[in-house]
Amino acid sequence: MDKPVKKTREAFDYHECRDYLQDKYQYSERDYAGHFGEPAQNSPAVAAAPIEKNESVAWDEERPPYWDFWHFVIDHTEMHNGTYITMSEEWLPMATDWQKEIIQHYIDEFAEPATHDEECREVEFYVEW
Repeated sequence: MDKPVKKTREAFDYHECRDYLQDKYQYSERDYAGHFGEPAQNSPAVAAAPIEKNESVAWDEERPPYWDFWHFVIDHTEMHNGTYITMSEEWLPMATDWQKEIIQHYIDEFAEPATHDEECREVEFYVEW
């Protein structure tokens, strides 16, 4: 038997990719609708979003809802510091319109094309904070 060798795992850095997409598409994942700042530019989901009252948070009728994509990510993956996550097109049916826009940006920019064996595209990220 041969002695085992180290294996290397390749993944994108989630925060580098997030910063790249935020700069390219002019939005903040942590405040997509612009509750605390500027809303995502050129977003059909933001433009069509109704302002709905949320009883669980302090509400200002003049402000849009608080949309934080990170909350969606941690709800759909096992998350801790120093972990790998896989984002795939399988997330799309679970997402709202604005979340679908962000997921699609990640898939379009970083995922490899699907092969004949794969049903959907996916991309792996390393997450560290």
